[in-house]
Amino acid sequence: ENTQQLAHIGLDWHLRPRHARSNAPDGGAKLWRIEAMALVPWRDVPYEDLITTWAGIFNRSNERILFYSSLGRETAAFHWHDWATGHETLIAQHPKADCSRVVLHPATYEIDAVAANAGRQEWVHIAPGISADFALLQERLAGYDVVVESQTDDNSRWIVMAHKAEQPATYFLLDRDRQCLTELFRARPSLVPYQLAPMQ
Repeated sequence: ENTQQLAHIGLDWHLRPRHARSNAPDGGAKLWRIEAMALVPWRDVPYEDLITTWAGIFNRSNERILFYSSLGRETAAFHWHDWATGHETLIAQHPKADCSRVVLHPATYEIDAVAANAGRQEWVHIAPGISADFALLQERLAGYDVVVESQTDDNSRWIVMAHKAEQPATYFLLDRDRQCLTELFRARPSLVPYQLAPMQ
């Protein structure tokens, strides 16, 4: 029975409950640490930061948790929160827009890339290990918003979705070893014969 009226319970990679979220009377939220199966107050989230502040997943070693937060900021940014010390390390931010999307390494769950959208998509953080891959995507898919939808366990192949006003969602296979991008299919093939208007 959920006697504490928790809206969410977060687990680490050993499936241990580590943090929780509940609604606050003022319309905001309360974030809790779970220590020895007891709730310990962690963060009070006011209503205006409700959507843009949450705790994400742990890295593979369960030492750090991904924290998305607009607390005390104009825009929401991604941080690593050290679970033992509470120290937070900024990963990525944008001066005009909330960070909106991340690419996680499929084995370590470290952050490989972060995007923000201030009118158009911008990648504000790209790890050195995937810089060549994003250079290829930005060259071949210039003008598109890009989403890395899925990755193989060894991170050698990605399923990438790209879209823009002139072309609905189109899915590609990126072979990182061969630096080869292959179109797989389009979500709206019936629109292929038509010339769609660009976004102004």
